[in-house]
Amino acid sequence: MKQLWTNLNRISSLCRSKTITKIDKLNYVDKDIAEPQSICNALNNYFCSVGPELVQSLNPCGQSDFKKYCQFPCKNSMFCSPVTPDEISRIIHKFPNNKAPGRDQISGRILKEISDSIITPLAYIFNLSFTTGIVPDLIKIAKVVPVYKKGERNVPGNYRPISLLSIFDKIVEKLMYKRLLMFLEMNDILYEYQFGFRKNYSTSQAVMEVLDNIYQSCDNSETTIGIYLAAFRTDCFQN
Repeated sequence: MKQLWTNLNRISSLCRSKTITKIDKLNYVDKDIAEPQSICNALNNYFCSVGPELVQSLNPCGQSDFKKYCQFPCKNSMFCSPVTPDEISRIIHKFPNNKAPGRDQISGRILKEISDSIITPLAYIFNLSFTTGIVPDLIKIAKVVPVYKKGERNVPGNYRPISLLSIFDKIVEKLMYKRLLMFLEMNDILYEYQFGFRKNYSTSQAVMEVLDNIYQSCDNSETTIGIYLAAFRTDCFQN
């Protein structure tokens, strides 16, 4: 029996120490909330309202049309190549074992153990998703964990939400990412100086590009001027 539980803990990572955020009381809309379910609902309402409130606080008169900075639209259609079981298998075996699972509590370690039995049904489901353009609702549900940042612990704004999605949703994301990136590169849509979030590119290359331009200007006896922009939170200037 002891060996059985040892094996289960090794596969499912049940023995791993976990950091638990315990909130005894929360102040939301000038009300003190102590019931756990009500605290969860209050945090959910607060996190969902941050985006719309930020949009409303922005000044629409000062916004410019972003379309004038975009290139001409691409007339080619994107084709999603069929998903193969081998492709899914390679993605699964690259998942780390120590990542926190989503709402379904299925970790990367468990998925690797059963991958041979489920990759064929998964290939059928993902191909059906790409064909119909519909992502299953169950894998879009995330487990949101509030992480304490600083300040008073009963203030919702002092917590940062971490969304833990299902590992099956991560597989779909990687499959679509590969096809979308291939389409962007084949049609030369990405900006040539887009260094971030691209394979074989890094922000260090952006710094090297700037330095190279400065050195070239110095060699040509030209004046170099740098303009640096900083982003600030809009709520800092409300008063």
